[in-house]
Amino acid sequence: MKAIVKNHVHSNGIVVCKHFNSQGLCEAVSKSSTVQRGMLALRSEASAYDWYNSRLSKRIDVARDDRKSYFQLKLEFIGGYQTNNTYRLVPNEELIRSAVEHYCVVWGAGAGQDKPMRMHGDLTLSNIIFTAAGPVFIDWEHSVEVAFPVGFDALHLLYSSLLFETNGASRVNTQVARIMSTSIRTLLASGCCHPCYQRNPLIKLLELIRANIALWRLPEEHRLGKLPVLRCTVAQALLIDQQISAA
Repeated sequence: MKAIVKNHVHSNGIVVCKHFNSQGLCEAVSKSSTVQRGMLALRSEASAYDWYNSRLSKRIDVARDDRKSYFQLKLEFIGGYQTNNTYRLVPNEELIRSAVEHYCVVWGAGAGQDKPMRMHGDLTLSNIIFTAAGPVFIDWEHSVEVAFPVGFDALHLLYSSLLFETNGASRVNTQVARIMSTSIRTLLASGCCHPCYQRNPLIKLLELIRANIALWRLPEEHRLGKLPVLRCTVAQALLIDQQISAA
């Protein structure tokens, strides 16, 4: 038995289903499409899971059904939990810390390198499952094999959570600035954040995203929803970065 969870979200032509066994327990999640754009995204996601699995001690079982006019990606059910509907920074400080640590484990092979690294492309709290063994990153539809210097996705996670916390405001309180400053310093010290992000991380994120927006294959009307940092002006981003740097 299966149940549709999402259908054609963001006009991507992708259907997401949960598959249940005879006892009614979820045993797999599938994503499928007959639309060219959706099939392209799912093939990219399948490749990204192969890359991700190569860096995990416990692999995620991934199956694919690849035909001329249909593609299905089917993953084993990952037992764990996700944050509730609030993706704010402060209530999820410990979860974000563990996600940043996991990022350093996965992308650590690229630490200290100048070459572009694979990009998840949508690393937010909504795309992380927290299990007893640690975080698992999911939904790699927007992944690109060669994109930006290491650190991009971790910073995107941090700043997206910050903007949920401040509701888009430019002023951040002391607690928020401390969490951000500590997390960014951890990334830099571990070598999992390229020095190009060191001075004004949010400014750099905006520059990279705006100059390479085509990588996300998103219609213009869906870009702000998928990439909330784009809501910031350069002046707002600079003010946010200055407050974090001063913490």
